[in-house]
Amino acid sequence: MNILAIDTSTSTLGLCLSIEGGITLQLSSAFELKHSSLLMPWINEFLDKAGIPARELDLIVCAIGPGSFTGLRIGLATAKGLAFGGDCALAGIPSLDSYGYALKYHTGPVVPVFDAKKHRYYTAIYLQGNRQTEPLDLGAEEILSRLEGYESVLFTGQAAPELEKFCLNRGTSFTFDTDPQGYCAYPGSLLKLGLEKFKQKGGDPLSLSPLYLRKSEAELNRRN
Repeated sequence: MNILAIDTSTSTLGLCLSIEGGITLQLSSAFELKHSSLLMPWINEFLDKAGIPARELDLIVCAIGPGSFTGLRIGLATAKGLAFGGDCALAGIPSLDSYGYALKYHTGPVVPVFDAKKHRYYTAIYLQGNRQTEPLDLGAEEILSRLEGYESVLFTGQAAPELEKFCLNRGTSFTFDTDPQGYCAYPGSLLKLGLEKFKQKGGDPLSLSPLYLRKSEAELNRRN
């Protein structure tokens, strides 16, 4: 299968293209939420380098959230457009799952953390790649309270350094590490998760929606 994975959940743009079972091209780089102008040029460059047109893609995998409201809309709209235009399958994967899956070798809990603004974080807890909680919208103290009883915690994701600093200042009862690659996305893991989901359950409908854990500022302002 020819598979393209897209992650625009955070300021880091993640892309992975696999041609007939092999990872051909992969990108994970921070572009300060310039996804609207950079996403399609990078996808086209990947396809050009691989020597295939978009219509030969068999599966589009997209991170659906939680994360940046604008980034998620851009990524999912692009994924839907490619799936519709190429008559190929679509698979949506929660954004945090690719981080938990990539670091499944860690013996303790893996905790991806994305900046959710207002001193809060999008997060979940993983053990050996399996999610133990639903995606959550929590403050730092709430995250640490959920980790009581664990001995070795691995923080990852763009906000991991903030959580590390908070832990040091607070003096937590557990040991912790910060993933040195945590500022990156894990589009290769996203691709693998999407392929597994597709094999087990088939594709998602084109009506697939982003996974939001709260209302956007625009929605809240309209209500006030």
